Amino acid sequence: MNLPIRLIAAALSAAITGHAQGRLSDPNFHSWWAYAGDHRVAGNWGVHLEGQARLHGPVERTQQLFVRPAVNYHLRSNIFVTAGYVIIRNGSYGDFPAPGILFENRVYQQAIVRHRIRNLNAEHRWRMEQRWIGAPRERPGTARYQQRYRQQLRVTTPLNFAAKPSNPWYWAFSDEILIHVGSNYGSSRFDQNRAYAGIGYEFGVKGKLEFGYLNQYVYHRSGRSLENSHTLMVSWLSAMPFQRKK
Repeated sequence: MNLPIRLIAAALSAAITGHAQGRLSDPNFHSWWAYAGDHRVAGNWGVHLEGQARLHGPVERTQQLFVRPAVNYHLRSNIFVTAGYVIIRNGSYGDFPAPGILFENRVYQQAIVRHRIRNLNAEHRWRMEQRWIGAPRERPGTARYQQRYRQQLRVTTPLNFAAKPSNPWYWAFSDEILIHVGSNYGSSRFDQNRAYAGIGYEFGVKGKLEFGYLNQYVYHRSGRSLENSHTLMVSWLSAMPFQRKK
């Protein structure tokens, strides 16, 4: 059994066990506003540009702000790998808030494979993250290092489920599991699961506008509570090339 399968099996086992232990529930409502673009620059090289404003309440306070720049290299027309950096500002929210504002720095590596199955466009994403989670202002010098593995499957299909490429409307569905790797992860290797369903409209080569619902199931580090967040997502997604046409 390879590492990703072992990690997913361990995470699902932890989720079942944790639920049985009756941890406290922490429901929340958020709205996430995102831009994400994968842009060809020269030959097989490209850049990934992403920024998100994540709000709690769903617009009462800042939950999280981050930017995620990266470099892409296209191995084939449907396969590319990425290396990038993330800087994040985390706020306090919910019934079990963090002790203060936390800043986090990450580097990450990922691979994406895309393929078509009849009228379905499928995208598989595998990501490894190295995280430096900063200390709150009240407790300086207590930053910690963690690693995390993420695996996502995303599928889109025309709105009427018929294979009509000219139809700009589409459905989007995805699920992503996040699992702690290594040490210093707290009470469980299982971090969270994100299930998503949305509807989008494609504006040709310029990009896509997408609206959807995300259910986020999170194990808090302390092990005392489980967060079940309901999130409205609004995203602009782009693959417009930056390179000049010859």
